[in-house]
Amino acid sequence: PAENGLAVARNTAAAAPGLRVSAAETGVAGLRRAVLDGAEARLRSAGQGVSAARDAAAALDPRRLLASGYAILRDADGRPLTTTGALRAEPEVRAELADGTTTLRPVIVGE
Repeated sequence: PAENGLAVARNTAAAAPGLRVSAAETGVAGLRRAVLDGAEARLRSAGQGVSAARDAAAALDPRRLLASGYAILRDADGRPLTTTGALRAEPEVRAELADGTTTLRPVIVGE
């Protein structure tokens, strides 16, 4: 009986390094999974942020207004004309419409 206990103790001692390695491998695998899960969650969140930013930028695209029947008037340097005074100062303006651009000559009819 004492010899059996000694044999069990020897076997346990011999297996202990292997058990420690196995436990360490299990711990590393768990940490790896946690890191990957966290990275995947951050990537999903970042992707949603990119999608939201893309949608916001699309909503602000002036071409969407052009498709609704509006025009953008620009001076000879391509700057948008935003006031009637700026329009009066230009001999010619470029009108950007949904299907392209054209040159216009403003005619001031009344004040």
